Amino acid sequence: MDLNLTDKRVLITGGTKGLGEEMVRAFLRSGARVVTSFRADCDAADRLVESLRGQYPGRLFVRQFDVAEQADAVELVRYAEKTLGALDALVNNAAVMDTPGKDVFSFDDEDFDQTFHTNVRGLIYVTRVAITTMIHRGKGHIVNMSSAGVYTANPREVFYACSKAAVEAQRAPSLGLALHLESP
Repeated sequence: MDLNLTDKRVLITGGTKGLGEEMVRAFLRSGARVVTSFRADCDAADRLVESLRGQYPGRLFVRQFDVAEQADAVELVRYAEKTLGALDALVNNAAVMDTPGKDVFSFDDEDFDQTFHTNVRGLIYVTRVAITTMIHRGKGHIVNMSSAGVYTANPREVFYACSKAAVEAQRAPSLGLALHLESP
């Protein structure tokens, strides 16, 4: 499906594997220019870049940033704006799953903090910076990725589900974070 996004400027957090990678590929196929980020998996980033080598010259930019760190989130958005010229869309996709093999009883504070800092705080950090320039320009789109895990019970993904429930709560109209901005 061609969405005709020719020259649209998109930032996708966490776009080097899984659903994020598929979104990067779909936006590129539809003509967008994309900046994407990753936190730790350099091999996945290298695989993505290598698999697309030569297909979308000057349209894909991949950089390492940890959205859970406020300074990195700010720098990521600034990098995307500088590289692309501005942002037409932000897709908050970066996420941390619960630690494999741990259930709610063995999950420690560090695991909990990493999950919530990335999945909730990181989303807010990136959005707060991006929305400022979108409001100034009078247009922009923000998509916050949630998960079906919010509605299913899995004892090994309790905190992931809780963090994604927080993302779901942020799309309530009264909070104003699920946005489509257009000048009158």
